[in-house]
Amino acid sequence: MPAGAAPPQRARFNAFELSDMEDRRRSYRFRTLKSGNILLGAHHVSCIIRNLSNTGACLEIQTTYNIPPEFEFRMPDQSVRSCKVIWVKDIQLGVQFQ
Repeated sequence: MPAGAAPPQRARFNAFELSDMEDRRRSYRFRTLKSGNILLGAHHVSCIIRNLSNTGACLEIQTTYNIPPEFEFRMPDQSVRSCKVIWVKDIQLGVQFQ
């Protein structure tokens, strides 16, 4: 560093500068590899639950085509939850439990 030059600034982060996704989540999500079913009337779509919390989940399915913005979801324990799709990326859905 040349004489008289200011030292380089370090990046500063505070607790509120988390990624947008982490910031919006209301509860911690636990990684899982469980199976579940998206219920679509008389039909269902099998999926893998990639992560799960009290407020939502990340679901992986073969295709997101024709998945409605809201649906019923059967959990591994056979309980059924109403879901709202929050985000879609490739073959994954981020859902919020209603």
